[in-house]
Amino acid sequence: MKSDRLNAQNVCENILRDEIKYNIDKKILKGSVIVGERLLERGLELSDAYLEVYNKLNQTPHAIKAFFESITSSLRIWSSEEISKERKNLKRLEEINTKIASVSDDLANLLDERSIIDNNSAIRSNTHYHICDSINAAGNTVSLYKLYVQKEVKHLCGEFSLKYWPSISDILRVISLDALEAEITINDPVTQAALQSQRSSKADLVRIFLADLEGFKKENMGLLPDDFKLTDKSVASFINCVLESDEIFMCEDYVKGVRNRSLKSDDCLRG
Repeated sequence: MKSDRLNAQNVCENILRDEIKYNIDKKILKGSVIVGERLLERGLELSDAYLEVYNKLNQTPHAIKAFFESITSSLRIWSSEEISKERKNLKRLEEINTKIASVSDDLANLLDERSIIDNNSAIRSNTHYHICDSINAAGNTVSLYKLYVQKEVKHLCGEFSLKYWPSISDILRVISLDALEAEITINDPVTQAALQSQRSSKADLVRIFLADLEGFKKENMGLLPDDFKLTDKSVASFINCVLESDEIFMCEDYVKGVRNRSLKSDDCLRG
Protein backbone atom coordinates (compact mmCIF):
# COMPACT_ATOMS: atom_id res chain seq x y z
CA MET A 1 0.00 0.00 0.00
CA LYS A 2 1.04 3.56 -0.70
CA SER A 3 0.64 4.52 2.95
CA ASP A 4 2.95 1.67 4.03
CA ARG A 5 5.58 2.76 1.54
CA LEU A 6 5.34 6.40 2.68
CA ASN A 7 5.55 5.40 6.34
CA ALA A 8 8.61 3.22 5.70
CA GLN A 9 10.35 6.03 3.87
CA ASN A 10 9.54 8.53 6.61
CA VAL A 11 10.89 6.21 9.31
CA CYS A 12 14.11 5.54 7.40
CA GLU A 13 14.72 9.12 6.41
CA ASN A 14 14.00 10.44 9.92
CA ILE A 15 16.65 8.05 11.24
CA LEU A 16 19.06 9.35 8.63
CA ARG A 17 18.27 12.95 9.55
CA ASP A 18 18.87 12.23 13.24
CA GLU A 19 22.19 10.58 12.44
CA ILE A 20 23.25 13.48 10.24
CA LYS A 21 22.30 16.04 12.89
CA TYR A 22 24.15 14.12 15.60
CA ASN A 23 27.32 13.88 13.55
CA ILE A 24 27.18 17.56 12.58
CA ASP A 25 26.55 18.64 16.17
CA LYS A 26 29.46 16.53 17.40
CA LYS A 27 31.61 17.52 14.41
CA ILE A 28 32.39 13.88 13.63
CA LEU A 29 32.10 11.41 10.73
CA LYS A 30 31.92 13.96 7.95
CA GLY A 31 31.90 11.13 5.42
CA SER A 32 28.81 9.59 7.02
CA VAL A 33 27.06 12.95 6.81
CA ILE A 34 27.78 13.10 3.08
CA VAL A 35 26.46 9.57 2.55
CA GLY A 36 23.33 10.29 4.56
CA GLU A 37 22.62 13.48 2.62
CA ARG A 38 23.00 11.64 -0.68
CA LEU A 39 20.50 9.03 0.43
CA LEU A 40 18.01 11.75 1.37
CA GLU A 41 18.48 13.44 -2.00
CA ARG A 42 17.71 10.18 -3.83
CA GLY A 43 14.69 9.22 -1.73
CA LEU A 44 12.37 8.46 -4.68
CA GLU A 45 14.84 5.96 -6.10
CA LEU A 46 15.16 4.26 -2.72
CA SER A 47 11.47 3.89 -2.02
CA ASP A 48 11.45 0.12 -2.60
CA ALA A 49 14.65 -0.36 -0.63
CA TYR A 50 13.33 1.64 2.33
CA LEU A 51 10.15 -0.44 2.33
CA GLU A 52 12.17 -3.66 2.40
CA VAL A 53 14.37 -2.44 5.24
CA TYR A 54 11.34 -1.34 7.25
CA ASN A 55 9.39 -4.56 6.73
CA LYS A 56 12.34 -6.76 7.67
CA LEU A 57 13.69 -4.78 10.62
CA ASN A 58 10.81 -2.84 12.14
CA GLN A 59 10.07 -5.54 14.71
CA THR A 60 13.67 -5.61 15.99
CA PRO A 61 14.50 -2.70 18.36
CA HIS A 62 17.08 -0.27 17.00
CA ALA A 63 17.75 -2.50 13.98
CA ILE A 64 16.83 0.09 11.35
CA LYS A 65 19.17 2.59 13.00
CA ALA A 66 21.93 -0.02 13.06
CA PHE A 67 21.33 -0.75 9.38
CA PHE A 68 21.87 2.85 8.35
CA GLU A 69 24.91 3.16 10.62
CA SER A 70 26.33 0.18 8.74
CA ILE A 71 25.84 1.45 5.22
CA THR A 72 26.90 5.03 5.95
CA SER A 73 30.00 3.61 7.63
CA SER A 74 31.03 1.18 4.89
CA LEU A 75 30.31 3.51 1.98
CA ARG A 76 31.96 6.56 3.53
CA ILE A 77 35.21 4.73 4.26
CA TRP A 78 35.65 2.77 1.08
CA SER A 79 36.17 3.96 -2.44
CA SER A 80 37.94 2.44 -5.41
CA GLU A 81 40.99 4.53 -4.44
CA GLU A 82 40.96 3.21 -0.87
CA ILE A 83 40.65 -0.38 -2.06
CA SER A 84 43.52 0.11 -4.50
CA LYS A 85 45.64 1.56 -1.70
CA GLU A 86 44.99 -1.42 0.59
CA ARG A 87 45.70 -3.85 -2.23
CA LYS A 88 49.05 -2.10 -2.82
CA ASN A 89 49.77 -2.24 0.93
CA LEU A 90 49.16 -5.98 0.92
CA LYS A 91 51.48 -6.55 -2.04
CA ARG A 92 54.13 -4.27 -0.55
CA LEU A 93 54.01 -6.10 2.80
CA GLU A 94 54.63 -9.39 1.00
CA GLU A 95 57.60 -7.84 -0.81
CA ILE A 96 58.98 -6.39 2.43
CA ASN A 97 58.82 -9.75 4.22
CA THR A 98 60.59 -11.43 1.33
CA LYS A 99 63.34 -8.82 1.39
CA ILE A 100 63.69 -8.95 5.18
CA ALA A 101 64.12 -12.72 4.98
CA SER A 102 66.85 -12.36 2.36
CA VAL A 103 68.69 -9.39 3.87
CA SER A 104 68.62 -10.79 7.42
CA ASP A 105 70.07 -14.09 6.26
CA ASP A 106 72.78 -12.32 4.24
CA LEU A 107 73.65 -10.13 7.24
CA ALA A 108 73.84 -13.17 9.52
CA ASN A 109 76.32 -14.79 7.13
CA LEU A 110 78.41 -11.62 7.05
CA LEU A 111 78.48 -11.47 10.86
CA ASP A 112 79.61 -15.09 11.00
CA GLU A 113 82.37 -14.34 8.50
CA ARG A 114 83.46 -11.33 10.53
CA SER A 115 83.58 -13.44 13.69
CA ILE A 116 85.79 -15.99 11.98
CA ILE A 117 88.26 -13.27 11.01
CA ASP A 118 88.12 -11.72 14.50
CA ASN A 119 88.79 -15.08 16.15
CA ASN A 120 91.46 -16.37 13.80
CA SER A 121 93.70 -13.42 13.07
CA ALA A 122 95.49 -10.54 14.70
CA ILE A 123 92.96 -8.16 13.19
CA ARG A 124 89.93 -7.09 15.21
CA SER A 125 86.78 -5.33 14.04
CA ASN A 126 86.04 -3.94 17.54
CA THR A 127 82.30 -4.32 17.03
CA HIS A 128 79.52 -5.87 19.12
CA TYR A 129 80.02 -9.59 19.61
CA HIS A 130 77.53 -10.17 22.45
CA ILE A 131 73.79 -9.72 22.04
CA CYS A 132 73.77 -7.79 25.33
CA ASP A 133 76.06 -5.17 23.80
CA SER A 134 73.57 -4.56 21.02
CA ILE A 135 70.58 -4.54 23.39
CA ASN A 136 72.18 -2.00 25.69
CA ALA A 137 73.35 0.20 22.83
CA ALA A 138 69.83 0.28 21.39
CA GLY A 139 68.34 0.76 24.86
CA ASN A 140 70.32 3.95 25.42
CA THR A 141 67.79 5.76 23.25
CA VAL A 142 64.84 4.45 25.33
CA SER A 143 64.40 6.25 28.64
CA LEU A 144 62.16 3.58 30.19
CA TYR A 145 64.68 0.89 29.27
CA LYS A 146 67.45 2.78 31.03
CA LEU A 147 65.22 3.43 34.03
CA TYR A 148 63.71 -0.03 34.57
CA VAL A 149 65.39 -2.68 32.42
CA GLN A 150 69.04 -1.88 31.77
CA LYS A 151 70.25 -2.80 35.24
CA GLU A 152 68.58 -6.21 35.08
CA VAL A 153 69.97 -6.92 31.61
CA LYS A 154 73.49 -6.00 32.69
CA HIS A 155 73.13 -8.26 35.72
CA LEU A 156 72.04 -11.20 33.54
CA CYS A 157 74.85 -10.57 31.08
CA GLY A 158 77.35 -10.62 33.92
CA GLU A 159 75.87 -13.74 35.51
CA PHE A 160 75.76 -15.84 32.33
CA SER A 161 78.72 -16.02 29.98
CA LEU A 162 78.58 -15.76 26.20
CA LYS A 163 77.91 -19.50 25.67
CA TYR A 164 74.47 -19.16 27.30
CA TRP A 165 73.27 -16.55 24.82
CA PRO A 166 72.25 -16.70 21.16
CA SER A 167 74.62 -14.89 18.85
CA ILE A 168 73.60 -11.79 16.95
CA SER A 169 73.68 -13.85 13.75
CA ASP A 170 71.36 -16.43 15.41
CA ILE A 171 68.88 -13.65 16.11
CA LEU A 172 69.08 -12.44 12.53
CA ARG A 173 68.37 -15.94 11.20
CA VAL A 174 65.29 -16.14 13.39
CA ILE A 175 64.16 -12.77 12.00
CA SER A 176 64.79 -14.10 8.49
CA LEU A 177 62.81 -17.30 9.08
CA ASP A 178 59.99 -15.38 10.79
CA ALA A 179 59.60 -13.09 7.77
CA LEU A 180 59.88 -15.99 5.33
CA GLU A 181 57.17 -18.05 7.04
CA ALA A 182 54.88 -15.15 7.96
CA GLU A 183 51.23 -15.55 7.00
CA ILE A 184 49.72 -12.14 6.39
CA THR A 185 46.24 -11.85 7.89
CA ILE A 186 43.49 -9.26 7.52
CA ASN A 187 41.64 -8.81 10.80
CA ASP A 188 38.94 -6.50 9.49
CA PRO A 189 36.24 -8.46 7.58
CA VAL A 190 35.38 -5.41 5.47
CA THR A 191 38.98 -5.08 4.28
CA GLN A 192 39.13 -8.82 3.73
CA ALA A 193 36.04 -8.64 1.54
CA ALA A 194 37.50 -5.76 -0.45
CA LEU A 195 40.74 -7.64 -1.16
CA GLN A 196 39.10 -10.93 -2.06
CA SER A 197 39.91 -10.41 -5.75
CA GLN A 198 43.33 -9.75 -7.25
CA ARG A 199 42.23 -6.63 -9.13
CA SER A 200 40.02 -3.68 -8.23
CA SER A 201 36.50 -3.72 -9.61
CA LYS A 202 33.04 -2.53 -8.65
CA ALA A 203 32.46 -5.99 -7.18
CA ASP A 204 34.66 -4.82 -4.28
CA LEU A 205 31.96 -2.31 -3.33
CA VAL A 206 29.30 -5.02 -3.15
CA ARG A 207 31.48 -7.26 -0.98
CA ILE A 208 32.32 -4.34 1.33
CA PHE A 209 28.67 -3.38 1.68
CA LEU A 210 27.61 -6.94 2.52
CA ALA A 211 30.56 -7.62 4.83
CA ASP A 212 29.81 -4.53 6.89
CA LEU A 213 26.17 -5.60 7.24
CA GLU A 214 27.38 -8.98 8.52
CA GLY A 215 29.43 -7.16 11.14
CA PHE A 216 26.28 -5.49 12.47
CA LYS A 217 24.42 -8.77 13.06
CA LYS A 218 23.70 -10.13 16.52
CA GLU A 219 26.11 -13.05 16.10
CA ASN A 220 28.82 -10.39 15.78
CA MET A 221 27.57 -8.38 18.76
CA GLY A 222 25.44 -6.12 16.57
CA LEU A 223 21.72 -5.32 16.43
CA LEU A 224 20.67 -6.75 13.06
CA PRO A 225 18.91 -10.15 13.07
CA ASP A 226 21.22 -12.97 12.03
CA ASP A 227 18.84 -14.00 9.24
CA PHE A 228 18.61 -10.50 7.78
CA LYS A 229 19.39 -10.39 4.08
CA LEU A 230 18.87 -7.45 1.78
CA THR A 231 17.71 -8.22 -1.77
CA ASP A 232 20.11 -7.78 -4.65
CA LYS A 233 17.94 -4.95 -6.01
CA SER A 234 18.11 -2.97 -2.77
CA VAL A 235 21.87 -3.48 -2.41
CA ALA A 236 22.34 -2.11 -5.93
CA SER A 237 20.03 0.82 -5.22
CA PHE A 238 21.85 1.91 -2.07
CA ILE A 239 25.28 1.65 -3.68
CA ASN A 240 24.23 3.47 -6.83
CA CYS A 241 22.62 6.31 -4.91
CA VAL A 242 25.55 6.80 -2.58
CA LEU A 243 28.30 6.69 -5.17
CA GLU A 244 26.57 8.91 -7.72
CA SER A 245 28.70 7.59 -10.57
CA ASP A 246 27.47 6.33 -13.91
CA GLU A 247 30.78 4.53 -14.35
CA ILE A 248 30.11 2.30 -11.32
CA PHE A 249 26.39 1.82 -11.90
CA MET A 250 25.30 -1.73 -11.13
CA CYS A 251 22.09 -3.70 -11.51
CA GLU A 252 20.63 -6.39 -9.28
CA ASP A 253 21.91 -9.17 -11.57
CA TYR A 254 25.43 -7.91 -11.04
CA VAL A 255 24.98 -7.98 -7.25
CA LYS A 256 23.54 -11.49 -7.48
CA GLY A 257 26.58 -12.64 -9.44
CA VAL A 258 28.97 -11.21 -6.86
CA ARG A 259 27.04 -12.87 -4.06
CA ASN A 260 27.08 -16.25 -5.79
CA ARG A 261 30.82 -16.07 -6.43
CA SER A 262 31.46 -15.11 -2.82
CA LEU A 263 29.42 -18.07 -1.59
CA LYS A 264 31.37 -20.45 -3.81
CA SER A 265 34.62 -18.98 -2.54
CA ASP A 266 33.51 -19.45 1.09
CA ASP A 267 32.50 -23.04 0.36
CA CYS A 268 35.96 -23.73 -1.08
CA LEU A 269 37.61 -22.27 2.03
CA ARG A 270 35.45 -24.38 4.34
CA GLY A 271 36.12 -27.47 2.27
